Amino acid sequence: MSSPASRTVFGLPLYNAAEHLPEALDSLLAQTRRDFTVVMVDDSTDDAVEHVARRYAAADPRVHYERNDERLGLTRNWRRAFDRATEIAPEAELFAWASDHDWWHPRWLEVLAATMEARPDAAVAVCMNSRIIDGHVDWRSRPCQRPASLADTTGIASTQALMRMLRRDLPAGTAVYGLFRVDAVRRAGGFRHVLLADRLVLAEAALSGPIVGIDETLWFRRVTTPFNMERQRRACFPDGPPWYADLPWWIPHAAAIGWHHGVPGQGRRGISAAAAYAADCVVADGERRWRKTVKAASKTGPAARLKRVRAAVRHRRPRTTPVR
Repeated sequence: MSSPASRTVFGLPLYNAAEHLPEALDSLLAQTRRDFTVVMVDDSTDDAVEHVARRYAAADPRVHYERNDERLGLTRNWRRAFDRATEIAPEAELFAWASDHDWWHPRWLEVLAATMEARPDAAVAVCMNSRIIDGHVDWRSRPCQRPASLADTTGIASTQALMRMLRRDLPAGTAVYGLFRVDAVRRAGGFRHVLLADRLVLAEAALSGPIVGIDETLWFRRVTTPFNMERQRRACFPDGPPWYADLPWWIPHAAAIGWHHGVPGQGRRGISAAAAYAADCVVADGERRWRKTVKAASKTGPAARLKRVRAAVRHRRPRTTPVR
């Protein structure tokens, strides 16, 4: 059972991060707002993670721990974290995915929960964040300087404009660690078994209510390695990728939005959202390819060759001394 009157529940997927797990848990348990439960779901191959997690679960009744019988992979373990968290704390109205290596400001839950209470129409609340690099907070990093209000979808009535804004202005890899309304995640269909599932769950949640941005830095993300799609593919599909994983990532996303929100759900709006999501991704992919082509041409095209020839001529030209 959860602790009494848990208004918020954290789902914490674990995977081989025993070194930073104590710091992450300490920051969650230090929240100024105390009406929450933490549910850890362990998909690790490292027994040290279980040792740390069980120690915290034994010391605090708000903390729960369980370990999967077999490896689920990233997406399925995130989905299980939500399912088990809402089963253990069925009274919770708010939910957040937590990570096993990041750090939360003590006022994170206080501020985000107050925002969700003041905005009953909101589906998600997100705040600003900064990076932890080599154990130190990098306050100059771009995520810290970027206002979260830029990703606020309040007042956007057009489905096409909403999908475009989510892709261009919402950093999904950090926003997915915001505070969700439990019903919004359920209406979104949970965390799906696809690549870049964080983008999809945010897009689907945004169809049920606004994403609210809070211009205050309250979450600190530890940077270990840069994003790599092939590494995510291995993490999501440890038993091998499904057939649709070979398609461009946005096709399964658009199909999920159209089927889940269009056919049995929101009718025309769901179909419109799927079409807008796919169209914007196609345009963005075309822009990315064009920039890549232009960059390559700048290095190998006629102008670049002429520039190299001129530089070589200048280098070989003998220097002359002026005659007095």
